[in-house]
Amino acid sequence: MKAEEFITKLATLTPAIEVERYDDAEDYGDELVNLAMNYDISDVDFGDIGFADEVLGDDDYYEVGMFEEKYLVIDRQSGEVRVEADDEEGTIVYSCAETSEKFLDALWVAVRYFSVQLNEKLKDTDLESRELKAQQCAEVAGSEDYFPFYQDFLNCYER
Repeated sequence: MKAEEFITKLATLTPAIEVERYDDAEDYGDELVNLAMNYDISDVDFGDIGFADEVLGDDDYYEVGMFEEKYLVIDRQSGEVRVEADDEEGTIVYSCAETSEKFLDALWVAVRYFSVQLNEKLKDTDLESRELKAQQCAEVAGSEDYFPFYQDFLNCYER
């Protein structure tokens, strides 16, 4: 999904998440970079995911946000979105999605689930429901390899 579509979908939630587009928005060639750089999204939290005010990076990666005090990055060679530790080696904690667009697709599945959970007051102990949603997020993100990230993000663990 494109950043603009993600922002439009956020406005359909109950309660709606309204995000302003900056006047000087431009295409940076990556949808997560577009999201962080073109929209005022740094104050919106998606569970333990937060987006940066400004995208940092070098020839190897873009740093677009944080997940649980670790960096949410995009590998510039492969396009993969992942979580890396704050160390000199760039230790990969989780792989999150094949591409930024697939990450936004999976994040939307999770955010919509959180919204329904909030509005319908589903039981927080509904582990099976969260596990199924984590599986769906991993599939949307590109493969079963991404399940551990969504399992953590949705706070569900196999029995």
